[in-house]
Amino acid sequence: MLFALAVHLPARLGELYGEPDVARLVNSALLWTRAGIRTEALSQYLYYTSPAYIYLITRLLPGTFGSLAPAASALNLVNIVVAVIVPVPLYLLFRRLAGEPAALIATLLLIVVPAFWEGGLYGFPTLPAVLLMVVAAWLLDRWLTGDAGRAGTAMLAGCVICLTGAIVLKADVYLSSVALWGLLLYRGRLSWRNVALLVLIEAVPVAVQYAVARGLLQASPGALAYAGTWTHTFPAEPEPAFTWWHAVQLVKSFGLLTLPLFAVALVLMMRTRRYALSALLLAWAALPVGFWFFRPGDSARHHLQATVPVALGVGILLARLRAPWRYVALAVLVVVNYWAFAPSSSTVRTSGNLIASGRLTARWVAQDQRLARVFADRAEPRAAFLGTFTNPYVEDQVLSLADSVIRVRLLVQLPGVAKEITYLRHGQARVAAIVELPSDARTASVAAAYRDAGYAVYSTELYGDDLGLRRRSHRDFRLSELTLRN
Repeated sequence: MLFALAVHLPARLGELYGEPDVARLVNSALLWTRAGIRTEALSQYLYYTSPAYIYLITRLLPGTFGSLAPAASALNLVNIVVAVIVPVPLYLLFRRLAGEPAALIATLLLIVVPAFWEGGLYGFPTLPAVLLMVVAAWLLDRWLTGDAGRAGTAMLAGCVICLTGAIVLKADVYLSSVALWGLLLYRGRLSWRNVALLVLIEAVPVAVQYAVARGLLQASPGALAYAGTWTHTFPAEPEPAFTWWHAVQLVKSFGLLTLPLFAVALVLMMRTRRYALSALLLAWAALPVGFWFFRPGDSARHHLQATVPVALGVGILLARLRAPWRYVALAVLVVVNYWAFAPSSSTVRTSGNLIASGRLTARWVAQDQRLARVFADRAEPRAAFLGTFTNPYVEDQVLSLADSVIRVRLLVQLPGVAKEITYLRHGQARVAAIVELPSDARTASVAAAYRDAGYAVYSTELYGDDLGLRRRSHRDFRLSELTLRN
């Protein structure tokens, strides 16, 4: 726990939201608290994927209007606390599956695996959900081995509660529930009774999560329509997935040597006929990675679930060595992973150089959020902001700084995907249009359309009249009013 605290505190983000997806969740909470809006049209699929986390944010927002810093600090603190706590249930589960030496090595390694470490860097629901998933697996394993004794029913109830909590915090953590089936196989407890019981255990969280989402949403088209919307947003695209860039992204999420060692561990387990354990680890690792690997938006955060079984596999491998060589090998592995890649500010494509990467991330998002506040505080009565990953920060600031929110709607009469917020600021009516910046040559026409409609057009990703210029360094950070050539 102290080791986990030591590797997180030097790179903490403090009062900053760590990435745009955090800001999107905050947007949904702000729309709920400031405008009474809980619709799928404006929040997309977020009430289906993280309803409990959105509700948590609404509890942190009162009293923070005009500044989002207190809410950001609270969310970041939650994840640091979770990062410090989660090694305990991880070690307990690992020890049951592979013994004490492998459990200790796996837990220490996991703390510094880049994708897992990043989960504790800033407030986001994935790591808290993984904590609950790990506790659920530990409780089920105790029941399967008979260690629960007379508390067996309580163990199963706790498993259901933890699994449900994980899903309502972050729905895609449900992919890790394949580990529960692996435990059933590993403990040799396959029977029609146990299979039916596990189906029920895994069905309850899905039903609860769907009921919570439908209950919170003011209007929802239903599960099938939602699934279609989500699939349209994140379509499976096999061809772009198999690229050098994507392969390097995956390697960086785990560390340079971690995945090769995991592969060696699986081979050795198969050779020693530990088929059930190797199948458990492989399924647990492959399903979360495979689900996102073929979809746009894949990032280090989506690999976080898979780091748990991968670390255990490496721990089992290194535990085959005699002490103290197993710990020497662990130290060499950590050092190589740490220094193999240059620091990265991106939460999509991270780096093993943890502390420097965290500080770079803080530097970049601080600039984005500062400029978003500058836009939200501008004097023009009508302004449009053109951006991509910066848009959620802008929406956060507009909704937070508003004296009151009059109306929020989707703009359909102008080009591009846009959300228009009408609000009062210092007692004066203002309108902010937040526009999705197109990735093709239509950028100039979209910007011109909003200018002709009476909006002052701004961006932090485009500058002046050179609509092809994207930021190249920190010197490019500024809020620029686009002056289009005629």
